[in-house]
Amino acid sequence: MKKFKNIAKAILLVLPLFFTACKSNKEVKVSELLLTMKKTECLGPCPIYTVNFYTDGKMSITPKANAIVKVPSTGKLSESQLTDLEKKIETLKVEDLEDKYDDKLLMDAPSTILTFHKTSIKKEIKARVRVPENLKKFIKELETLVKTTNWKPAS
Repeated sequence: MKKFKNIAKAILLVLPLFFTACKSNKEVKVSELLLTMKKTECLGPCPIYTVNFYTDGKMSITPKANAIVKVPSTGKLSESQLTDLEKKIETLKVEDLEDKYDDKLLMDAPSTILTFHKTSIKKEIKARVRVPENLKKFIKELETLVKTTNWKPAS
């Protein structure tokens, strides 16, 4: 019995060393959703997809029709592209924009729905008609990022 107590004490003394030896000092950066852009349908061959931009530069796209990719895919922004995107979101002053730029009488125009996840408030904006120039330019820049990204099928 005494031998068992000594072994138990030894295990209890050594066990914490195993857990602290495996501890990493490396900071783990958690990727969060930054922005979602959804392109909706029209009566013609409009691209229909949803793309997510994350705080670590990763991107994911889910195509529905006429998109640049045919299957769900992932991509990555460069550091400078990510920094540029974050600055553009900041200068856009999302909280000052309206929730909708739309006209219910207009039937055959696709919408761009932007959801800003990391601004002072989470905000969704539907842009279809009478969109302010700064927002129109921002959407065009996002579309260019989507078109120029090296997409790889998601696994």
